[in-house]
Amino acid sequence: MAKEGRRKWLNRAVNLERTAERIADLPANVVGRGRPISDSAKRALYENGVSAVATVLKAPSKHRITAIKENVGRFTVRVEISGEQPYETDVWQAFWEDEWKQMQPGMEVDCKVDPENHELVWLMPTGFQEPAKQVKGPALNLEGVFRDRVTDSSELIANGRRATATVLSSEPMGKKAPGTDDEFYLLDLELNAEDEPRSWKVSFGMRVPKGGEEMVAEGSELQVAFAAVGDPDRTAVDWPATSRGRFS
Repeated sequence: MAKEGRRKWLNRAVNLERTAERIADLPANVVGRGRPISDSAKRALYENGVSAVATVLKAPSKHRITAIKENVGRFTVRVEISGEQPYETDVWQAFWEDEWKQMQPGMEVDCKVDPENHELVWLMPTGFQEPAKQVKGPALNLEGVFRDRVTDSSELIANGRRATATVLSSEPMGKKAPGTDDEFYLLDLELNAEDEPRSWKVSFGMRVPKGGEEMVAEGSELQVAFAAVGDPDRTAVDWPATSRGRFS
């Protein structure tokens, strides 16, 4: 449980009550001292933690990083909290390769800090999205939960396979992409690719260009790039293609 990262946590968030989640995380929080940070600790930090900025001093070496599965490693950071003296600490956490590239020595990363234990820190690379709200109901299961999406999609759009997506539903997530007025939307899409025998559905968060909100209205069609059928973390909307160059 302790080694499962942010994406897997969001896959379970809809189906786990807080009490059960804390019980499930108990070995990681007590025996392992919360390293890497557990699911329930992430939820608590997101909701109640102090917002801060961490400067990365040391990061795991490249030869230990894999692009095909989630990694776990130690980052040494200097944390700056408004009104307090900066301090250094080690942070163990799960991360993906694209996140690792944003947490290299000298780089600044947003983070959340436990207000009572400043050694408990969760690094949140640029593009982090708010966790999906907990929704109860018998119709939801692990195939239909909302996924975390923290990725730079430029490489995927440049090199990925192509598909057409029909918007089944879309909902603003209440968070803007850093440095822009573009809001993140939670998208439920049905994809069709010419070289695939059947369509498939994915749900993920995606930046929607300001002024282009009509492009994600129910029933609209989007041009998307994907690297794996059925994997929302390897799917991205190609806004230039969808908007015929109007939006990037």
